[in-house]
Amino acid sequence: MATVLAAVNLLLFLALLIPLTMRFLIFALFFHCSIMVPAQQRHFEVPMGWRGKKMELHTISNKNKTQSCTFAVNSDSIRAFVFNRRVRLIRQFGLVRNSSEKILGGFIKDSMVYLFTKPAKDELHSYVLEIATGKIRDHYIAFDLKKEKAVENISAGDRFLYFTSNKNTSEFSIYNFTGEQQWDTLRYTFPPDRWEDLVTYQGFSPVASVKKVDLEGEASINTAVKGNKLYPRNDTLFLVMNNHRDSTHVYSFDLENKKVNTWLIKHHEHVVPPTIAYSDNSFLLRNKLFYVIVTPDSLCIQVVDLYTGAINRSFVANREDEISFKNTPIMQEGGQYVSGTKRELGKTKQLLRKMVNADAVITATMNNSGQVELIVGSYAKLSAGGGDMVFASGSAMTPMVVVPTGGVTRSTWLKSARFKTLLNASTFEHIEGEMNNSINEKIEYWTADIKIPAEAENLFMTNGNYYYAYYSKGERKLIILKF
Repeated sequence: MATVLAAVNLLLFLALLIPLTMRFLIFALFFHCSIMVPAQQRHFEVPMGWRGKKMELHTISNKNKTQSCTFAVNSDSIRAFVFNRRVRLIRQFGLVRNSSEKILGGFIKDSMVYLFTKPAKDELHSYVLEIATGKIRDHYIAFDLKKEKAVENISAGDRFLYFTSNKNTSEFSIYNFTGEQQWDTLRYTFPPDRWEDLVTYQGFSPVASVKKVDLEGEASINTAVKGNKLYPRNDTLFLVMNNHRDSTHVYSFDLENKKVNTWLIKHHEHVVPPTIAYSDNSFLLRNKLFYVIVTPDSLCIQVVDLYTGAINRSFVANREDEISFKNTPIMQEGGQYVSGTKRELGKTKQLLRKMVNADAVITATMNNSGQVELIVGSYAKLSAGGGDMVFASGSAMTPMVVVPTGGVTRSTWLKSARFKTLLNASTFEHIEGEMNNSINEKIEYWTADIKIPAEAENLFMTNGNYYYAYYSKGERKLIILKF
């Protein structure tokens, strides 16, 4: 505060000595800086001195998000920084790492930090970091999957989850780690038709096609576009599947009681005839399913209760209509040859055509004002020369992906058209007006000129606040910003 007052007094003194125009410029600059500084304030920083391209950051939190641990990883070492509810450093650890050892995730429980890595095909390596004493212990765990294929892994607060599938038995398995060497397994065999919905084929071999949604901030479009998504919710895991016209299949895996429930949600209010082309998708936020279905003639968004299937709110726009429930223009981004190319689409039917021809996408996020923000649009992955191509974009309409326990993919080589919608979180009525920048857009802005390794940034939430951790190649520091 004393520094700010001194700066103000200095500006007032200088203002008496210089012309009116210059006074205005100085005060404008001071006002601009006074607004910008809090948003990019460095909450924590520590010199690391690391060079090279291969660096990673992984951040895990406890179940109540009142404690966190950020792992800084390079080719031969791991440094762990443990923070309290105010994200103040309370303990740090150093570990030796084999360069081939893959960091999977972990959890925080009972004043212990648990980290799991995969050094070899048939084993896991677990570490236990004692926060109170600073001691470290580790164990190698025999973990031969045999015919199973790894699908996903999730750091779920007070447990670590590892998912596999078995093509021979149509079985989906969840390994639930609750201690350094303690785990149990929940297995579920899918009926043949549902198994076909769950897998894609690599040649003649079926592979489970599922994406986890366990991040803070806006979801990755690469995740949201998938028809099969996993959502962790305390002691339950939801698998939400959109593979059939006008319906959503939900599987609930109760990890504590080892039970699996399944139900079908029918989207009756906007049934699409079987002869008409369509694309649909959904996104789960809290206990509401946000569903979108589009045909060449219409767009429909529904807010549906996850458990009862009741439709709480429905929005419809026809091809010749203006979309009355959007808060932003429809923006198209991406092209065959130029990344980041953007233009506004003036007609609803243009968006509908792109969504039907590509893949429909919807994401839902709760903003700082307790409102629901939706992104609705299309996704088309472009390829050339037989392979997918990747570019980096800085578009405000392309959310940066910030994964709490893994790396960050800011964007993908894609062609998409989308708009944003703001809803009341209780009634789900549309809220008119301009939308503020999301946390991901703010991070994009503040880090535009900073060199950050591709997998060395995380977004996490502690005690109700967003924190962004990144490794600055220029300063060779681990830095955490509070937003």
